[in-house]
Amino acid sequence: MIIMPFYELCPEMKPFIKFYTPINKKTIIPIIGYELYCCDPECDCRLITIMMYNVNTEKCLVTLQYGWDNYDHYIKEKFIESDVDNFINGCLMMLENRNSKTLAILASFQNWLTQDKETKKQLFASRYQECKAAAESKGFTSKQSNDWFLKNIGGMLEHGVFDDLITNKIKFFK
Repeated sequence: MIIMPFYELCPEMKPFIKFYTPINKKTIIPIIGYELYCCDPECDCRLITIMMYNVNTEKCLVTLQYGWDNYDHYIKEKFIESDVDNFINGCLMMLENRNSKTLAILASFQNWLTQDKETKKQLFASRYQECKAAAESKGFTSKQSNDWFLKNIGGMLEHGVFDDLITNKIKFFK
């Protein structure tokens, strides 16, 4: 699985993951989710990585993973059952810090998913296909996708560089 920002491959598209997260009795955070889809032509994982940003501060607060397809698809793709349960409900990425804020954002995302769930599943599936088609039209192979990922994303997450790239998109989409 090699992920790329959806807006890198499909720049005309806008984020549709938007909701508010209550952090405590006095604080409610507006959240916008930026999607990263698998563009590896040899993979059919049907998973999305979503970087959740505070619209006001333009900082990434948490990264989630979600799988919109049915349970059997992920089992067929050789994922382990406990991961599949997490994917189809939305989950924190493996190395994410589990604290009250990240868990509140996850709960808000899961609640957001339940509102018109079938339409959202169709949107995720459609955007996944658009991402795959855009990558294919640019001639991406698995190796090229991996090379692109390592060049543009690898190592940048831990240094906050990727935040700056996404922040520019947030300003555009506000």
